[in-house]
Amino acid sequence: MNIRIILTLSIIVIILTQVDYELLGHEISNINLHLFLLSACAIAAQIFFLNIRWHLLINAGRQKLDFKTSSMINVAGIFANTIFISSIGGMVAKPALSIRYGISVLHSLFATLLDRFLTFIALIVLSVFAVPFLSDILHQDLFSVIAMCALLCGLIGGSFLILLHSGGFKSLFLTSNKRMRLLASLKNLTQNKRTLSLICFSSIASQCFFIVAVLLLAQGYEFEGNPFAFAAILPVLALISSLPISVGGWGVREGAFIYGLGLIGFAKESALLLAIQVGVVTLLTPMIIGFFLILISSEFQKIVLRRPAIKKG
Repeated sequence: MNIRIILTLSIIVIILTQVDYELLGHEISNINLHLFLLSACAIAAQIFFLNIRWHLLINAGRQKLDFKTSSMINVAGIFANTIFISSIGGMVAKPALSIRYGISVLHSLFATLLDRFLTFIALIVLSVFAVPFLSDILHQDLFSVIAMCALLCGLIGGSFLILLHSGGFKSLFLTSNKRMRLLASLKNLTQNKRTLSLICFSSIASQCFFIVAVLLLAQGYEFEGNPFAFAAILPVLALISSLPISVGGWGVREGAFIYGLGLIGFAKESALLLAIQVGVVTLLTPMIIGFFLILISSEFQKIVLRRPAIKKG
């Protein structure tokens, strides 16, 4: 964690030494609150589709949760991410809360990790589809990032399946019974075409709404370049920003936006402010949704405040 903080602060310091503060001040004065609110609505839609995906993943095991409860657990996990400004918050909160509602420890951890993994997969898929629109401007190092992320996800996913099917986990921490339960969960997800289609659709849709949120914010800036190239490069920037190497994506996201958007003619100061706005809207929206649910929902209060859950027969 200390390394991530140092990396985040180092990148931010480097960026701040290279911007024109007069131009930055001008851009700040032109921030459009209406576009910010529309962007927040797009992030809320993203969270809705993430709720759908989480509901399908958490219900692939023996125990089942209704959509309302699973959605509240997912929102609580995203809420934890914003409070702790780290993906670790959600990675801990979601399985912990799922366990309290009767989901097994093994399946809670499995669903949480798979949920995170699918986000990377969705961004990689969108980035690959965007490559043809960026062939003239995308530098080799960005192509390398996409290829490395795709290779890494493939290796992780392939290694997991091989070890799981071969029983390789047994010598580490999985008994034969637990291994069979994981295989059964995977079977439920992969053999049910409707469920698998919904998972894929919700994964792609959630990231598309994130891109829409960024596009809405970008309407407040002057840009005379190719709008298709701008939209196409956003999945690549989102993929880079989602890498778990900084605190909440701060620093890495700003650096990626300045470099990537600079390739298509976006001013450095505009790219920096756009990246900050993206960080703020993705930080505030789940917090607002979480606080709203705390106010109106006794069930969400039980989840967040860790009161005993109502046991269902």
